[in-house]
Amino acid sequence: MEIVYHGKWGKARHDYPCAPLEICPQQVHWYGADWYLPAVYACAQGMVFHLFSAVPEEEFRAFYDRWAARAEELDRMEAEQAEAENPLAKPIGYTVRINGREAERYSESGAVWVPGLSENEKAAALLAHYGLVQAHPGRAWRCMRVQLPWATKRRPERLRSLSVTLKPDPVTLPCPASFETAPDCAPFDVNFLLPSCADHTLRVLGCAPDRLAEPIRDEASLWPREFCVLRYTVTPALPGEIQLQPADRSQGDPPRRPGKAKGSVVIGGAAAVCLLQPKEEAERAAASALYFEPPQSVAWRLRLSGTPDVGQADLCLL
Repeated sequence: MEIVYHGKWGKARHDYPCAPLEICPQQVHWYGADWYLPAVYACAQGMVFHLFSAVPEEEFRAFYDRWAARAEELDRMEAEQAEAENPLAKPIGYTVRINGREAERYSESGAVWVPGLSENEKAAALLAHYGLVQAHPGRAWRCMRVQLPWATKRRPERLRSLSVTLKPDPVTLPCPASFETAPDCAPFDVNFLLPSCADHTLRVLGCAPDRLAEPIRDEASLWPREFCVLRYTVTPALPGEIQLQPADRSQGDPPRRPGKAKGSVVIGGAAAVCLLQPKEEAERAAASALYFEPPQSVAWRLRLSGTPDVGQADLCLL
């Protein structure tokens, strides 16, 4: 198989083939999956390596059977729940060190290969190239291609050491708590559990209508400007690695074409206000989606995010 630097999976025009490096192929069990790094390629512009993760096929099929039939009907909360349960969609990051120096950036592309469900041709070709399906049957696979420029301006004359560290990226954590507010509503409490089963309380202090001071500048569309601001506190304080953000369950109103009828909208979704300054140190604030008319009520969901405590996987290749 010919590997080039700029092509995602195969050869691109004007690209020169990369040369495989003599490395120690790595295999490790981490983050609920088996991970394989069988090859690294040196190119004029940088480096390319292939990384694979695999879980038992029945584990992925259980996830698929639960969510696939309703994939087009899921609301945002359900979609986040499904993504969190996908054993082949766990977000990870890489730290690559070449001759002890950390690479500053990288890009990644990938695909899933599951017999009878998702048989991506390019992923299948990679798996066949390395003989992984034959060596490890009964697995569902995630195939990743990572490329990065050299840490120095030029390719090192000699590679003395090469390592890749896999680490978890932040994920959205399932939280079924939801509630509804109306403008100028009285304070009330919403109880919710962290994935660790720790009990916390979100205290709604109030909900007030607001309006963007300046319209979103877009000559082609009219954008909504009305929203509600939720003020709240959380007790006890969340652990440092967990973040909470109430979010509007609705996507708000999509933009409209100027001069068109009221119901003529632009496909592409609505906008939301992201940054708000709370009044007190312990007080927090969140904004709803944007609407053309002041919303009479807002249905909120809770979004938790954090970095899983799974450690990291160190792969020493040279």
